[in-house]
Amino acid sequence: VWPGVWRIGADSAIGGGQYAMRIALVNNTFEPFQVGGAEKSMLARAKGLAARGHVVRIFTLAADGHARIRELDDIPIVYFKGRWAKCSPWHEDRTRLDKFLWHAGPEWVPGGGTDISVLIEDFAADVVNFANLPGIGYENILSVRKAGIPTVMTIADFAPLCIGTTMFRSGTECRTRCLSCRLISSQRLRRFNLADRYVFVSRHMQDTYHRLNPGGGNMKSNSHIIFNGLDKTFLEAGRQVTGRSHEGLRIGFMGQLKPTKGVELLIRQFLASEVSESATLRIAGVGEETYTNHLQELAKGSDRIEFLGWSDPIAFYRSVDLVVVPSLWAEPLPRIGYEANYCGLPVIVSNRGGCPELVETDKTGSVFDPDDPDSLSREMFKWIERLQGDGGEIGLRAKHKALRDHHPEVVADRYEQVLTF
Repeated sequence: VWPGVWRIGADSAIGGGQYAMRIALVNNTFEPFQVGGAEKSMLARAKGLAARGHVVRIFTLAADGHARIRELDDIPIVYFKGRWAKCSPWHEDRTRLDKFLWHAGPEWVPGGGTDISVLIEDFAADVVNFANLPGIGYENILSVRKAGIPTVMTIADFAPLCIGTTMFRSGTECRTRCLSCRLISSQRLRRFNLADRYVFVSRHMQDTYHRLNPGGGNMKSNSHIIFNGLDKTFLEAGRQVTGRSHEGLRIGFMGQLKPTKGVELLIRQFLASEVSESATLRIAGVGEETYTNHLQELAKGSDRIEFLGWSDPIAFYRSVDLVVVPSLWAEPLPRIGYEANYCGLPVIVSNRGGCPELVETDKTGSVFDPDDPDSLSREMFKWIERLQGDGGEIGLRAKHKALRDHHPEVVADRYEQVLTF
């Protein structure tokens, strides 16, 4: 039965005459095996759609090999077994071969994909919203469509284009697809192009796919841009971030401590400029031990830089005045940017990927160019001066932008329209 069509046993109509849909959301990883931006965004989307009266269920690979069903924030999560579960990012001891098989196995090994169409049919889904499919297999798009169920792809990384998923190599953004990615990802991209509709999390993502996948099936005629949303739990907690109890100005970074995140550039620019004389830098996040030690050694001798390790997001945002997102790779849409805005904080972002779409320049934040490292210190110094004389207007503008673009009801409304066939 197609979405929006009345059927026996359906609930009463919800907003705008739209009847309740049964929506399946599919991602290759999920809590407790992986809790990154994609997983947080999917849970926020599920909760937003469920709050509008739809029946929502999340399907994900059981990285530990144990199939089961559990609930998270009243959303049922179905964990299914799969051939490549042992290669999941959840396994800290996975080898380079495991990483390769996670991406290539489901597409190239005969019978390598995990066909979940039976699970989807048992749920009686009206529509399926796919997200990340490495480790499961993009052939599920075709098998679900063969079952008569329409499909919508949400694209928040470059997996169909790039075997490494980032379009970033040797410290440089890839403007074209290399030969290895063209060969290894060809099967994945062909299957990716079979979806009915596509949702991109930023305009940069949409532009990149349109440019590098010119023969993309329905992609150009049926693609939409919907920013990821704030989680309702975060929305409630973030309302309490209304004032700062600390003295002095604090600049914050939050994220994984890895080279592509640009935290080394941030530390170097902070130390090399006058910014360190009038502010402190707080770094929240964890990473590979060797690289983390390298960053700490770089900051050694400065009492103006603090490494916090893992931190509660709300507590972190309450403890800083300005957030920097210095990504070196084309990050699709960093969650920290709109979370910080919602907490009333201006954000300095790099000009890579979808990062510039997070700010209204000089109103809620600003943009710098990593190829001109001094531009970061200039932006930090500019905002330090502005914040010292600010009466709260910057924070109000930042919060307004976050609510306008990322409020869960706004995101749910936009997804509801795209998921209705």
